[in-house]
Amino acid sequence: MNNTSGPWWQHRWPWIILFMLSSVIVACMVTIYIAVTTRDSLVADDYTKHGRGINQRLEKDQRALELGVSAGLGYAFNALKTPVLTIELQAPEPQGADAGTGVPTASPAFLVLELSHPTMAQLDRNLVLRRVAEDSQIYRIQTEPLAAAYWHAAIYPPERDWRVRTRLEVSKPVEPTSRAK
Repeated sequence: MNNTSGPWWQHRWPWIILFMLSSVIVACMVTIYIAVTTRDSLVADDYTKHGRGINQRLEKDQRALELGVSAGLGYAFNALKTPVLTIELQAPEPQGADAGTGVPTASPAFLVLELSHPTMAQLDRNLVLRRVAEDSQIYRIQTEPLAAAYWHAAIYPPERDWRVRTRLEVSKPVEPTSRAK
């Protein structure tokens, strides 16, 4: 019998199989490293306490519905290219009416805005927006640029007796281009 195939290392199939096996081992090592060194920020440490508080937060949402309070949230750049967050409060009366007396209440001087990034808790922010004018229901604040994402927003008055939830879409800002003449 004449064997002309040569030694195994001169064929390509053993090398292809070894490459696939070694790539799986490297991928497993990388996955283990990522799992050990990073922390999942979406899971709360005190999840049972967090779960019990859901009913309290839902009551605040219901209170806003009863008062007829809603809000629009905007994010834009001003003339100085500084990011500005704007809340426009909508209510049948300045801020609804006191449920017990039916007397209208004045719009608060400021609103609290909690912005939550959908995946990175370290980017979450709590901001205080001030009313633009005394008789206005528009609130603004200049802020640092926000990362491009669909942010979760919760808007509260200072007393935190109601809450309006919404989302804010932030995309990459498009810088104006100058036209050459």
